[in-house]
Amino acid sequence: MESDERSKAKDEVYRRIGRNMLLFQRVEQMLKALLNNAQFVGTVSDIKQLKESGPKPDRRMLGELIRPLVENHLTPLDLPPPPPAVGREISFSFKITFEHSPEERHDFQTQLEALVAERNEFVHHLLPKLQLSSIEGCQRASAGLEEQRARILPVRDRVRDLLGRLIESRKVLKENTVTIVEELGRQFEVQRAAEAVLQNQMTTAVPPVPASRTIEKK
Repeated sequence: MESDERSKAKDEVYRRIGRNMLLFQRVEQMLKALLNNAQFVGTVSDIKQLKESGPKPDRRMLGELIRPLVENHLTPLDLPPPPPAVGREISFSFKITFEHSPEERHDFQTQLEALVAERNEFVHHLLPKLQLSSIEGCQRASAGLEEQRARILPVRDRVRDLLGRLIESRKVLKENTVTIVEELGRQFEVQRAAEAVLQNQMTTAVPPVPASRTIEKK
């Protein structure tokens, strides 16, 4: 029968395993939120459909999120997204990027890739490494998990900072979009009024064409 001290030590190991797993998952969720909200290309119908059906679930793994983030949103000089195909509907497109120097970008990418490797090792190979048959083994496992947490937190904080900046950018974008739409509406009404005046002037200025008469021969 194991002692109460070893039982408590094992419980602490399990607690830290769960905590670190949630940290990995939290980083993955925030990265998906970044990628799914930092770029859009579509029409008014697309926006309406998105509101009605909601966003599609993002089934990408953590390792599949790094390259799109680095290449599409950490390079300020990237070109904007291509506009939708020309059609009869009003279309919208935007892309939010975060200014990073080449050194900052490389450093962040290295951190993210190291996180992915550590997460994969944690998920697939942690159990064989655990030696919980003694208090000392439990203490070593707890210390290792605490060191791992210390490596995850800076990456989590960096991703969370980007997400906060994205949220603020989306607020500004929404305000500007409303202003632009209102201005377009006013210009449209002015144009319609001008066209109506022009049509009226043309109708008044052009004399009516006299009706043709048939001359009877006597």
